[in-house]
Amino acid sequence: MPFQIPLIILAYWHSQKNVSTWLDILSSIIFIPLIGAFFIFITKGSQKNVEQNSKYVAIFSSLANFLLSLFLWYSFNNNIPD
Repeated sequence: MPFQIPLIILAYWHSQKNVSTWLDILSSIIFIPLIGAFFIFITKGSQKNVEQNSKYVAIFSSLANFLLSLFLWYSFNNNIPD
């Protein structure tokens, strides 16, 4: 699947120790839908194939974004002042 490449890049980016975790998660929440839209835009083939692949990319990117949002919400600690 061609849409796994950005997730591999994001996984590598998250593995770096010198980058803030919250910034990574927020950036991923912003950029995953953009990456999904880009892959939908470049999908080629027959009309039926394009529709099916677009649905899969949209569902996958929405699910990944939702799971990251749940993780961010779960790990939020409002007892720590800035």
